[in-house]
Amino acid sequence: MSTMTNKHDLPAPVVEAIKAFNASYSKGSADFSATELLKPAWQRRLQIQHASDIVVDASDGVSSLFGSAVHAILEAAAGMPSVTVEERLFADFNGVMVSGQVDVMTAIEHGTIIDDYKTGKAYKIKGGVPDDWVEQENIYAELARRNGVEVFGLRVVFICLDWSKAEAARDSAYPQAPITVHQVELLSPVAATGLIERRIAAQSTSTPEPCTAEERWQTEDTWAVQKPANKRASKVCTSMDEAEDWVIEQKRPSDYAIIERPGTSRRCQDWCSVSEFCSYWQEIKPKEEDK
Repeated sequence: MSTMTNKHDLPAPVVEAIKAFNASYSKGSADFSATELLKPAWQRRLQIQHASDIVVDASDGVSSLFGSAVHAILEAAAGMPSVTVEERLFADFNGVMVSGQVDVMTAIEHGTIIDDYKTGKAYKIKGGVPDDWVEQENIYAELARRNGVEVFGLRVVFICLDWSKAEAARDSAYPQAPITVHQVELLSPVAATGLIERRIAAQSTSTPEPCTAEERWQTEDTWAVQKPANKRASKVCTSMDEAEDWVIEQKRPSDYAIIERPGTSRRCQDWCSVSEFCSYWQEIKPKEEDK
């Protein structure tokens, strides 16, 4: 059990609500939940090994409050005909029990639609449904199929926490409403089973590999071209060569400076509860700070 601090003096009711939400989670009798399967295996192993040493701050759990609010909204739909809300499904995969709590299942003429409700900022959905959300929904789909549900389609219902009407009018890629619905590719049973079995294998090894750059949310190095007196860059490039070529094309190249902006492992820096116990992060952290 981790320890929770309150460095920012959040109100006691808020802190207690976060604690209660965290304590309410259960994967039941399963060996893995869908969300556990999708975690980096290295991170999950450290979380198990250092469970009693982990210290988190209440402010890091504020996002969970939005999730609990969504669940409260869904409970109001529990009595609707042909709608099943927040049902935890279980299925066996070669002796390994996997569970997943499906937000909403709606029976229609051709089968069942599975909806997964997500909250986040607009950038999260601008490029399409993230890959891990697609995988999560397809794990739910296979669990449902193995419980006798004929799955017809998958959707993400995205609740945008920083929605702006003006931004929606300006940018067609921006969510066009505070709540948007996004279709998700439904994998075949064979493909979904393969996904789950690969995830089980990765999580079950006694010697997991350190998190990949993608799992660390590693950003790319960039080179900003700007005038020294300006706070904002005139152009941000993906290589030094691109930056130098752009400067040469300007009327007064000497007016510009090129500033390297090193990429960072955002998950390790700000969003991993076990980074202090991670030997890999402790090794690369000084290198990132010295860039």
